[in-house]
Amino acid sequence: MNVMEHLIFMGMFKGLSKKQAETEARILIQDVHLLKDWKKNASKLSGGMKRRLSLAMALAGNPKIIFLDEPSSGLDPVKRRIFWSLIKRLTTGRAVLLTTHLMEEADTLCKEIGIICNGRLRCYGNSLSLKSEFSGGMKI
Repeated sequence: MNVMEHLIFMGMFKGLSKKQAETEARILIQDVHLLKDWKKNASKLSGGMKRRLSLAMALAGNPKIIFLDEPSSGLDPVKRRIFWSLIKRLTTGRAVLLTTHLMEEADTLCKEIGIICNGRLRCYGNSLSLKSEFSGGMKI
């Protein structure tokens, strides 16, 4: 499937008519900067392009809650920052649940952070409060 077909499928999967899904797919393709590559087979996209397509697929159907799992893993630091800006812009006004191993990513994208270790929530709060309380490290 090409980029457009993926997004149309996701829109229809989330309850949009085919015409609504096509319209939304065009908008999402533009939003995630895949306009030049919309005809490409998704399997032929670069890693960063696949990340942007995944973000667009998560946004299809205009959900109120978005789940992102390690959204910027595998990206170099410059592309990671650009991708974080894109995520922040496109997820405004929605609840986002994000998993990451990168504290910098959580710090940039999240208002509230929960840290889980060995399957248990160990601490929860905003970035500033967590840094002030655990700047010396956390003992498990």
